[in-house]
Amino acid sequence: MSVKIDYSKLTDSEIDELMAELMGWDHSNGAYWKPCDEDDKADELVYLERNWHPSSDLNQTWKCEQFIKDSEFAMDYCRELVEIVGKSYERFIYATARQRCIAMLMAVEEE
Repeated sequence: MSVKIDYSKLTDSEIDELMAELMGWDHSNGAYWKPCDEDDKADELVYLERNWHPSSDLNQTWKCEQFIKDSEFAMDYCRELVEIVGKSYERFIYATARQRCIAMLMAVEEE
């Protein structure tokens, strides 16, 4: 049985790191990037982000939401976000970047 993470106790930096992992990115020397696929040129950098803060930057959170939207976890994410913010339409729309990241992480967490 795996131990569930209490995301509310994590720092923003820890959440940012987990979000990079969720996106399948690598991290080194303060930068995050998406590793090249087999079809990509070996010297071509697919994506680089030096200031990765999806837990506090909604523009970056939306990049993660696009990733989740295109995955099998889209509905799980919506359910987790409703659990965090409540069923009110306004609360759902105005969920913070951190709340959204936590919901995404919970959605992909192993049972």
